[in-house]
Parts: sequence; C-alpha cells; structure tokens
Amino acid sequence: MDDMRFFHHYMIMAYPHLPDGTDTMWITEIPLLAHEYKFLMHALLSLGASHLCLVTMNGLAPEEMRNYSTMLSHRSLALRGLQQSMDKQAQATPLTASAMPNITRLNAMLATCYALTTQSCHLRDGFMDFVILIRGCARITSHIAALTGLDPYCLPRNVKEVSDPRKNFQPLGNGTSKGLNADPGNPIDIGIKMCDVKLLAESLRLMIPLLQHECHQDYHAALLETTEALQRGEWIDAFNSFQKTYVILCTIDEAAFQNYILPPLRAGGGAETEAEMGKNGMFLVLFIHLTALKVAMYPMFWRVLPERARFPQAIFQQGGWLIDISAQVPPVLHGYAVLPLEVIVRAGDEYGMFKSEPGERLREELIARAEKMRWNGLCYGKYMDIHM
Repeated sequence: MDDMRFFHHYMIMAYPHLPDGTDTMWITEIPLLAHEYKFLMHALLSLGASHLCLVTMNGLAPEEMRNYSTMLSHRSLALRGLQQSMDKQAQATPLTASAMPNITRLNAMLATCYALTTQSCHLRDGFMDFVILIRGCARITSHIAALTGLDPYCLPRNVKEVSDPRKNFQPLGNGTSKGLNADPGNPIDIGIKMCDVKLLAESLRLMIPLLQHECHQDYHAALLETTEALQRGEWIDAFNSFQKTYVILCTIDEAAFQNYILPPLRAGGGAETEAEMGKNGMFLVLFIHLTALKVAMYPMFWRVLPERARFPQAIFQQGGWLIDISAQVPPVLHGYAVLPLEVIVRAGDEYGMFKSEPGERLREELIARAEKMRWNGLCYGKYMDIHM
C-alpha cells in the first residue's frame, strides 16, 4: 500500500520539472517505461516518497518520518540498477550498421538519473549525490546524442521539438529579450529584495583575488553575472546566468571535478585530508552563495517554476546541506561564508522556508553556524563586515 501511495504522489505532484517541456512525458511515457525497467520504477517510487515526506513534515524532519527508510530502500535499488545498466553500456561492443542502440534502456537510464537528481534535493545528506548525479544526467544525455544523433538537450524518446525557453519566462517581463513586451528602462517589480542581492554581489567581488582555479572562476562568474542582472532588472538574463552554474558542474573536466569540486571523503582525517579539503573549499563557499541566491530569488522561481516545484519547503533540505558543507570549509575561508548564511536566514524567514518545527531547528543551526564562522573569520582576519 505504501508503494501505491508513493506512486500516486509522484503522479500528482512529485514528478520532475526538468528538462524543460517534459511535464507530460513524466506522467505518461515515463511511468510506462518504468514497467519495463525496475530501476526506473524504484526511482519514481523513491522520489514520490521523499517528496511526500517533505510536504507533510510537521513536528518531524523528513528523515524522522515513518516512510523514510522505505524511500531509502527504493533509492538504493534505483542507484544499483542504474549503475549496473551503465556498466553494461560501457562494456557494449561498438555499434555496427546492424546493431542499433537500445534507445528504450538509454531513456530509462536518463529518466532514472533525472529522478534521482531531483530527489537528492529532498535529502539532508543529498549534496554529494546531487553534484555527482547532475553530471550523470549530462553524460547519459551526451551518450544518447552521440549514438543516435538526436537532440542532446531533451529526453529523445518523446520530445520532438525543443520549445523556446523564454515562453516559460513570460511572467518575468525581461525587457532585454526579444518578443517580450516590457519596458527595458522600467522592469517590473517581481518582489526580490535587492538589498540582499547587493550584499551577495559585494561578497562575491571580495572573493575575486582568491580564485585560483578555472572551474572556480567560471562558477564565480556565473554567480556574479546573476547578481548584476538582477540589479539591472534583467530577469531572464539573471535566470539564465543562474542556470549556468549547473552547466558548469556538468561540463568541467573530470580531473577538475574530482580535485576542486567534489568534497573529499574524511574517513582517515589528518593533514592529508585537510589539504584535500582546502582544494575544494572555495567551491563550497561559492555553493553557499548559490544557495543564498536561490533563496533570495524565490519570488522569481515562484513565477517561473510549476506549482509543484515552488513551495518554500522545497529548498529546506538544501539549507540543511549548508550545515555539513560549512563544516568542511577551511577556517581561513570562514569569513566569506557568513554573509550568505545570514541572507538565507533573513530571506528564508520572509518566504516561509522555516515554517515548521524542523525548519525552526534548521534556522537556529544556520544562525549558530554563521556566528561561529564569523568568529573564526575574525581570528583569521578574513571577516567582511559588509553594509549597504
């Protein structure tokens, strides 16, 4: 009965909203495909269960709810099945004229990866899975495109045309984009608190001298471009720049991803681990800024995203990621993480991110972490007291 409940919840409000223009497919073709591939069915059930935990939490955090262990079981089976399918694909012989790829299985793999990536945002410990799976989506998509010649930016089984993404942004009224009726000199007010955006922009500018690696520079540039476009009232440009941060994670080379993005495993501890943490510490601080921007931009996402994806609790667990992420930031960088944490608390209060008992606990954790990092930043002389 639980699985039926999870599947029903998936069908009515938990199915992914990405890639753009695929909503109908997620509730028609993909469930049919899941009857052929168990790993995809496990992914859909797991996604439905985690989303249900998130939207029904009250006094308990999602991971404390009854269905959470069942959700993890489905997720584990989905990940295992996806890995086995990817291993088989890697071992497959090169294609010949008479040996066409199994497009059905490839689509099941891609749908599974998208579902698990979406679900990672529902999990308190989902950060590592998120950054790995988002690259998995890109790799499988590129593999399908290379094998079939189909469009690399959509699930090829069903999407025949790629729609103009600006259609999704009509409520933003960006005067800089052709075909949208808005006055570029007088952009509409969508409710974003520009004081928070300006603070984040200033914080990002202060980090420029610290950027040593190309992947960090590219990621930082996308964040800074987002804040600048927001301040100009160019909403579509801001949205596109924000989306670019995910493209960067998908496209950087594997060596840079392993060395400067992916947090190291800390099983052994010691000086070697500290050195490894230092390599990706800048990315972790940048990701904290990304999360702060995401919270500050909530009024924009509320206008653009489908209703099922825009409830404020959707970012609740990602706020929780920051507790673990900030613990891995080298002390010398602590001062640079204080302001975005404060923005998250302030904007999250306004937009209802903490309206639950677990939310209140998370809010207090974020405040305490910001204070601790402020003190460490002062000790290292790296705390920026930025004011409007």
